[in-house]
Amino acid sequence: MLNPGVVSNVHDRYILLLKHYLEAKHGFSGGRVQLASVLTNLTELQCITENHGSVLMQLEPSKVDPLILEVFNFTVKSSFMSISHAPQQMAVAPAGVSTQGSSFD
Repeated sequence: MLNPGVVSNVHDRYILLLKHYLEAKHGFSGGRVQLASVLTNLTELQCITENHGSVLMQLEPSKVDPLILEVFNFTVKSSFMSISHAPQQMAVAPAGVSTQGSSFD
């Protein structure tokens, strides 16, 4: 990370913004309880994501369904699997909304 201080500052500002939003939505004490819950859930989600990523990196591509390889943007290179660094946006259109000619394609 090039500027950890800047990232920490932005992180703190977003937490403060979330705290104020939750306090406005749920009251002072309710907002603080909700904030603690959200932060706990984010920590758990980060652990799950790290564990899931390490499991995916240990998969043998020949044993994985081609659809899964495509969904997670895996590319098979010789005897190992790598993840493409090009981010893909996955969007889901609301029910009954046509996606032709839109950014959902």
